[in-house]
Parts: sequence; C-alpha cells; structure tokens
Amino acid sequence: MKVLLTGANGHVGANTARALLKRGHEVVAFVRASSDLRGLEGLDVAYAHGDVTDGSALAAAAQGCDAIVHTAAIYRYWSKNPAEIEAVTLEGAQNIVAAAAAAGVKRLVYTSSSWAIGLADTPDRPRTAADWNEQPHTPYARAKTFGERKAWELANQAGVPMVALCPGAIMGALDYRITPSNRILLGMADGSGQSFDSGLALADARDVGAIHALAVDHGAPGMRYAITQNITFKELGAQVTALTGRPVKHFGAPKPIARLVAGIMELGAAFTGKEPALTRALIDDAAGRYMYIDSTATWQAFGHPPYPI
Repeated sequence: MKVLLTGANGHVGANTARALLKRGHEVVAFVRASSDLRGLEGLDVAYAHGDVTDGSALAAAAQGCDAIVHTAAIYRYWSKNPAEIEAVTLEGAQNIVAAAAAAGVKRLVYTSSSWAIGLADTPDRPRTAADWNEQPHTPYARAKTFGERKAWELANQAGVPMVALCPGAIMGALDYRITPSNRILLGMADGSGQSFDSGLALADARDVGAIHALAVDHGAPGMRYAITQNITFKELGAQVTALTGRPVKHFGAPKPIARLVAGIMELGAAFTGKEPALTRALIDDAAGRYMYIDSTATWQAFGHPPYPI
C-alpha cells in the first residue's frame, strides 16, 4: 500500500518509516521543508512538504494514498505559549481526518499517547486502552487526550476507518533530538536528573514503529491499542546506574514541596526560554501516581512481543 506518514522525520516517524518499508509499503514522508531529515537518510521514501495545520497541503499529499499514519505532534510539557501545543494537535486531528475522508483511505492510524489513557493512584491496578485521562494538566497531556477524542469524533462522523495507538515514553533508536522522554535517561546518566516516587510507561522505539506498521495492515477500525511497559522511576534509575556506575539521586519530597521546586524552575524558564525539568502541571499529573498500563492485548493482537526494558 501507499502510506502517507506525517511527522516522518520524528522519533516515532523514523522508526515507523523503516517498519513500513520492511513490510513492503510505499512511504510518502510528510515533513516541513525545514525539517531535520537525519532519521530518514538512506531510505527509499517520497517526500511531501507541508505542516499538519495546513489542511490543503495534507489533503494534496493524501491523494492516491491507501493509508495514513499520523505521528506529527509537538512533544513538549512546557511552552511560553502552552495553548499552542494543544491548538496544533487539535487542528492536526481535524485536518488529518478530513484528508483521510477525502482520499478514501483504507486505514487511518492515529498516534495518541499513554497520557490520553492516564495514570492510576496505585501500582497494582494498571489501566488499559479502554481508559481515558479525565483530568490532564500538562499542555502535552491535554493535547493528546483532547486531540485523540476529537479525531475519534470526526472519524466516526466521516466514516473513516481509524485505529489509535497510545505509546508510553519512547526510548531508543533514531532519537536525534532531545524529547521529554529521552531527557529522563540523559538526566539520570549525567547526574542532572533524578528519580521520583512514580511509575512510568516506557515504549521501545522499535516496538512503536513495528506496531504502527502492523496497524496499517491488521489494526481493527475503531480499536485503541496501548504500546507500553511498566517500570518505577527508581527501577529505571537502578538500570541507568548499572550502565554508568553513577548513582541516580532520588527526589522523595512531598507533593507541595515538589510543586514549589517546579514553580521556581518555571520562573527561571520564563527568563531563559529553556524548558524546565519539572513543571507544576507535571507534578499534578504524575507525582505519587503510576502510569501503569496493561498492553497485553496489543502484543497478542499483532503477534509482536515487546523488546525487554
């Protein structure tokens, strides 16, 4: 099949492009003209240029395609203009469904996030792909939750056969820029970061790419699939220590203190423009909570066992 892949140069996109090509699909990479294309070097893909907020460019790129994989998004937890993160995702959701409907594609694979599934208050009751985040706080969590809901609403109205995928924090191959996910590992490795009393949903970039490609062929329209493995921040820190020999600090302060620290970091970020390591919204979302999600149904549905953490 001929597949339009938005955000093709990103972490998810670069891994997905390889997985699609491996399965024999023809890939049209939808990227900005100014995009860093290192993740696509050497791949036999065609290019279409534009932005997901440009509905006309998306519709033109989708013509003649049999399927669309929509991975493009702003992956940031903080911005001087936080509304922009949410607005871009919502507009992108609207435009991608419209493009899919106009092109009459056989499948729209929509990349959501574990943030749209949400967190549990205890580690012994993991959530599933049937759950939704009912109270997201960070701009990214809000964007992913509301963006996916909007995509489902529009896809159902237009009769677009959509599948949603919800990866956790993606680590691994082809991460050519710093994201909130790999910043966790880098901070632990260089001593600037720390662990917290919280649980994390991880996803290997190779698993994420593979499931996206498999969903084009085998994803059931109307279904939502989680792509996650569960680990505490302390356990992740121990694995980093085993590799680096550097002990990872643990931040075990009560939530009010953590919010105070995060507020100070946000104040500094307002002057420097550099994204803070912590924000009050992130503390509200995750501190003392567990993004534990049971993805067993995904591995079984696609016959793809995950790489070990």
